[in-house]
Order: sequence, then C-alpha cells, then structure tokens
Amino acid sequence: MPNDIKARPVPGDNKYGTADDCAHCSAYCAPASIAMIATYLGVVAPKNQQDDIYDNGKNSSGEIQGDGTIQTDGLGMMDGTGGSAWEVQDAFNYSIGKGNYVQHNQSGGIGFPALTAAQLKQYIATSHPVLWLDHGGQPNNISDWVFDPSLQAMQGHAKVIAGYDDKDTLGTTMDDLCLIYDPWPEYNDKGFLPYANATKGPGNTFDPYWLPLRDVNLTDLTDKYLVDTTIIPEFSTVLIPIAGISIIAIIALRKSAGRDSEG
Repeated sequence: MPNDIKARPVPGDNKYGTADDCAHCSAYCAPASIAMIATYLGVVAPKNQQDDIYDNGKNSSGEIQGDGTIQTDGLGMMDGTGGSAWEVQDAFNYSIGKGNYVQHNQSGGIGFPALTAAQLKQYIATSHPVLWLDHGGQPNNISDWVFDPSLQAMQGHAKVIAGYDDKDTLGTTMDDLCLIYDPWPEYNDKGFLPYANATKGPGNTFDPYWLPLRDVNLTDLTDKYLVDTTIIPEFSTVLIPIAGISIIAIIALRKSAGRDSEG
C-alpha cells in the first residue's frame, strides 16, 4: 500500500486521521514504532512488518492473535493502562524483545522503575532505541473522528527516542534534547509542529525531530518506556562515562517502505 493515504480515495480531504483514511491508519503507532526499532536491529520479515506485529500483539476486542488476518482494524493497542491488556508489550516481545526487555513505568512499581534522564542517555549511548508510550501525547491536529477522549487517554501515542544531545552542559538536563522518530506523518508533510518547542532534526525535516527533554517530561506518571536489552546482560548495573558526550547515537530507523501515515 502507498505510504500516503490522506487523499485516498482521491481527492480525499487532505487531512490525516479522518473518515476517508484506511481503518487502522491512525491506530498503528505502536506497531509502526516497533517496526522501526526492529528494522534498526536487523530483524527480518515477518517480525519487522507492521501488520504482523499488530496481529501477533493485539489480543482483545475480537482479534484472533497470530492468524495472519487483522479482525480489529482501527482499535489500536493497549499497554496495561487502567488494567488493560499488555498488547504493546506482546507485540514488542514478538518482534524484538524475546523476553529480554526492560519496562519503565513513570508511576513506578515493583519491577518497573521510572526511567531517569541518565538511564535514557545510557540506553541511547549503547545503541538501544527506546519505545516511548506517551499518554497525553496524541498527534497534533489529529481528528476527533479517530478516537474518543477516553480511548486517547488509555492508548496514548507511541514513538521512538533514538538520539540524545546533552549540549555539553554538565550538571543540568534543562537544555538536553531527544531525537524523536514519530510515525505520525503530518508534521513533515504538512508543516505542523509536533510540539511547540520541537525543532527539525537531521536532514532539516521533522522526520525525525528534536524535542527538549523537559517536553518528553519524565515526570509524567502515565507514560511508559520499553527497551530491548538482549545484548546487555545486567544492564541496570552497567554504566559508561557520560560526561562530555554531546550528540550520541543518532540512528536511522525509518524505511521508506513503511506505512508512514499510520500513527
């Protein structure tokens, strides 16, 4: 399928996330983000393909998991919020986790420590992109047709943190930047700012974009982060010197063959 579906069928309304788009085009941010990480890690088909990731992760609301058919177009994935199913985690595990991943819940909890700025920087420095499940971070300009507010709060918006710039300022994170690969295409395609303080990334586009760490907002108790740690045993005990590191691990995640419009 073509990447750009905002005008299908032609002429469409030239806006993402409305009724003329395909059913799951606004509900695929989690499998799209997982597919980017999988591709970066060298995972091959079918485990780096969005439809397969969704089909092997979605396990509620009528989806028959792993049958190769998507029965639940347009529903999106849950991540355990509010007692919901761990569908994003199942999809992540199917694609790349292999049972070896860390989950950070910013609300804390046994086995799910909150992610800190130092840990985030460490993950990126060791080439581990971070799946950010951002509750309250729905795409800018998304149509109200897509999800009602209650579903938006439950599902949030998935994206990938793949770079970190500490600006060579020791002792403060106030000016630190994160490089965000966001599967929502409207920012780059139509010039909408993802966030008020977002700036264009490598290539001078919003694909990806830089976002201040303060806007990533590690104090948001609703957010969750998943990180594959397969090649780093006892990761939580391993630290490398991070003083003086500026832009680290800017990694190319996106492939043009991916469905850019499904976020």
